[in-house]
Amino acid sequence: MLLGVESWLGQAHGYDLVSCTSAQVSRLRCRDVEDNLLQQPERYRRLLRHWHQSLSDSQAWSAELLRGSARQRILQLLLWLVALSAARAGQHSVWLPRREDMGAMLGLAEETASRQISPLCREGLCTPGDHEAQGWMLPA
Repeated sequence: MLLGVESWLGQAHGYDLVSCTSAQVSRLRCRDVEDNLLQQPERYRRLLRHWHQSLSDSQAWSAELLRGSARQRILQLLLWLVALSAARAGQHSVWLPRREDMGAMLGLAEETASRQISPLCREGLCTPGDHEAQGWMLPA
């Protein structure tokens, strides 16, 4: 994944980025990346395809996560998080955002997100983890 595209384009960052799970970050100078890509056109095309796919995925998920009932939105988010974590071998749980963040992502009030998650937890579909570090966990 690539973060900080705005810097490459000489623009200010529009959003903050907070990693909710462990992440590995490498810092590259935009000038060096651009020079390298210009010398290797296939890498440049792969990067453009990656950006296009990421934008398409983002638009598709926004459309999916912002329609339907509150329960449908919560379940769609859970499916999305499970799909994202499936690529990581050996994962036994899936991180869930705080209720406040889930509400913001889904266009719901924090209380509504909480009312939708609570029955799932009572049914054993999610269990509390270390709230400060990991949020709630879904059995993978």
